[in-house]
Amino acid sequence: MPATRNLLLPALSSVLVLLALPLAGAAERWVAPDGDDGNPGTRDAPWRTIQHAAEVAEPGDVVNVREGTYAEQVTVLVSGTEDAPIVFRAAPGEHPVIDGSTLPVPEGDSALVEIADRDFVHLVGLEIRSWKTTDPDRFVIGAWVHGGCRGIVLENLHVHDIRHDDAQGGANAIGVYGDAATPVRDLVIRGCEVNDCTLAWSEAITINGNVDGFLVEGNRVHDVNNIGIDAIGGEGTGPVDDAARNGTIRDNLVWNVSSVDNPAYNGERSAGGIYVDCGTDIVIERNRVHHADLGIEVGCEHSGREATRVTVRSNVLWNCWVTGIAFGGYDTSVGWTTDTTITGNTLWKNDTTASGTGEMMVQRARNVTLRENLLVTTDQAIGWTNWFGPADTVDVTFRDDLVHSPGGGDTTFVWHDEEYGSLAELQSGAGQETGSIADDPRLLAPEAAEPDFHLAPGSPAIDGGNPGDLPPADATDMDGEPRLGGAALDLGADECHAAAAVAGLALRTLAGGATELTWPARAGEASWDVARGDVAALRSSGGDFSAATETCLGDDLAEPRTEDPDTPATGAAWWYLVRAATCGGAGTWDSPVPAGQAASRDPGLAAAPAGCP
Repeated sequence: MPATRNLLLPALSSVLVLLALPLAGAAERWVAPDGDDGNPGTRDAPWRTIQHAAEVAEPGDVVNVREGTYAEQVTVLVSGTEDAPIVFRAAPGEHPVIDGSTLPVPEGDSALVEIADRDFVHLVGLEIRSWKTTDPDRFVIGAWVHGGCRGIVLENLHVHDIRHDDAQGGANAIGVYGDAATPVRDLVIRGCEVNDCTLAWSEAITINGNVDGFLVEGNRVHDVNNIGIDAIGGEGTGPVDDAARNGTIRDNLVWNVSSVDNPAYNGERSAGGIYVDCGTDIVIERNRVHHADLGIEVGCEHSGREATRVTVRSNVLWNCWVTGIAFGGYDTSVGWTTDTTITGNTLWKNDTTASGTGEMMVQRARNVTLRENLLVTTDQAIGWTNWFGPADTVDVTFRDDLVHSPGGGDTTFVWHDEEYGSLAELQSGAGQETGSIADDPRLLAPEAAEPDFHLAPGSPAIDGGNPGDLPPADATDMDGEPRLGGAALDLGADECHAAAAVAGLALRTLAGGATELTWPARAGEASWDVARGDVAALRSSGGDFSAATETCLGDDLAEPRTEDPDTPATGAAWWYLVRAATCGGAGTWDSPVPAGQAASRDPGLAAAPAGCP
C-alpha cells in the first residue's frame, strides 16, 4: 500500500459499523439501583436487580444495567438462541459495578456471576469486583461459566480483586469449566481486563475440561500472582473429553504475572503469562507478554497425557523473569508436549533473573519444530536450554532462526544436557539450528518506554526464513498483516510490508508564522519524508506533483512532525505530501490518484535521487 496524504484533496473512505442492536420484536430492558423488580423493566420504570433480569429476560432482549453498585450474586437462569442472544450490558456511557465486598461467601464454589447450562448469553461492559475468602474449603470466581453451555460471550468486562488468601485455596477472575458430558462450545472472552487478583493454586482466566471451541482475544491481564491465561486438560474436570481444545488465544497483553509472592509456591517463579496445560489443537498468536515468570508455556502436568497440536506464532515476549517460551512436561513423571510448531516469534532479553534458562526452555517433548524465531539474549548470552536427555526430547528441531547476544558475542545453548558455546558449535556438534544466523536484528526501539519490536530497514531478519516455508492462509504477523511479505518469511513476529498510506496530516500555525505539520505514527514506521509545492504550479502542470515540487521539508524524519518556517505569498497556497518508510521500504507519495490529477506524479517523485524531490 502507498504511503501518502494529499492535504488539498484528501481521500474519503466509508466505514461499515456493526452495532449490537436488539432484533425486531426483542425488548430493551433496564435495571437501575433506584428501580423495583415489580416494575415492567422499561427505561422509565426499571427493575432493581440484575438477578431479576437474569430470571425473566427472553431471547433477543438487551438488558441495560445503569450506573451504580449492585451488591448481589447473579445466577443467569435464561437462555437466548443463536439468532437472538440475551445481552446483559452496561447501559451506553454508564459504569455499573457488581460488588461482592459486603456479601457473605458461601461454602464450596461460588461466583459473583454464574452461567451454568445456558446458551447464547452475552455479558458486556460490566465491572465485577471484590469476591474474597481465606477459607481453603471455598473457591471464589468473578465470572463462572460451566456445565453444557453454548455461545457464551464475555466482552469488555473488568474483573478485579478476586482473592483467595490461603495457600491451599483457589480463585479465578474468569473461570470456564467444561464439567458436563455436553461441552462448553463457541465461547468468546474478548476485550476484558483482569487485574489485582490473588489466585493461590489457580489462574486468572482459565478454560478447563470439556471445552470445545473458544476464542480468548484482546484481553489485558496483569498484576496477578499465578498464571494469566490457561487452557487445561487432564484434571478430571470433564467427565468425557477432558481437555480444552479447538481454541485460539490471540492479541492479548499480559504483564506482571508471577507466583514469587504466592504462598502456595514458596517463592518459586512458575507462573506462565499464557499456558496450555494438556490442551489440544490450540493457536497462540499475536500476544504480547512481558514481566511474567514464563512468557508462554506449552506443557502437560499429568502423566500419560499430552499437550498436542499447538501452534505458537507471531508473539512478542520480553523481560520475562525466567524464560520467554517454555514447552514440554517439566519432568519425567508428567506428560509431554507433542506435534507442536513454534514459529515467527520475537523474544527479547528474557530470563532477567539470570536463572540460566535463556530465551527458551525445552523440556519433555516429542515432534516439535521451532523455526523463523528471533532471539535477543540478556547479558548472560544464553539462547535456549534443554536439560533433558534424548529419551525425553525426541524429534525436537530448531532451524532458520536469528540469535543475537549483546555486543555481538557468542551465544550459549544447551542441548541434551550438553553445553555448546556458540551457534556454530551447536550446528556442528548437535545438528540443531541449521540455516540459522547470529546477527543484530536491528529492531526499531526495543529499549523504549513503549518498546517497538518492529524490524528496522536493512534488518538481516528480512526475508531470512527458509524459502520452502509457506505460512498457512490464516497466519498473520504481530500487526495482523499477511505473514509472507517478500521472497521468504521474515524472522520474528514482524513481517515487512510496503508502508501504508499516511493519513491524518494536520497543520497548525506557530508563533512567528511557521507552520507545524503533524500526522499520527503507526506501528513499524521508521521515518518519513515531506515535500512541498505551489498550488498554482500544480494546477498549471495538470496535477503533476513531480513538476510542481518546490522544496523538500525533510528526508528520513525521525518523528511524525516537521516545521515549515516559510509562508506562501499573499493570495498563494502550498500543498504538502508525506510518505512513510518501514522495514519494507518507502511508500509512494500519493495514491490512489484523485480525480482530475495526472497519474505521472508518483513515478516522477519516486525517481528523485533523494528521499524528497
